[in-house]
Amino acid sequence: MSAWSMPPELFADVIEEDIDNTARGFALTCYRNIILASPVDTGRFRASHIVSVNEPYYTVTVAGSMMIDLSPEQLIEFARRAVNVKHKGKLRSIYIQTNVPYAEALENGHSKQASAGVYGPAFNAAVVKYS
Repeated sequence: MSAWSMPPELFADVIEEDIDNTARGFALTCYRNIILASPVDTGRFRASHIVSVNEPYYTVTVAGSMMIDLSPEQLIEFARRAVNVKHKGKLRSIYIQTNVPYAEALENGHSKQASAGVYGPAFNAAVVKYS
């Protein structure tokens, strides 16, 4: 019989923090993949992806010219800020979504720029990276 060298309650916070860091990294990898794979005509679709923590956000974003004109790196930085807000004491759920009405058609290959969709391939690539 082996004994713990340290009681589990002393390192539970470290494990929770490691899980949270991995979840945030995975979410940001997914988001980056989504942004980079989004077909761009006016830029509205690329700017419509929402990152929220602990609750999904169901409003359809009306991306003004300011958001549409942001570079992929700037959009990713907004997402990074959203997931890096500290939520002490509990693990969090991170949601990535778009609520524009034509998103489902794009996910189903309607665009020649993203014939395999956007969200599915972005998630699958992140799974490969984190496997």
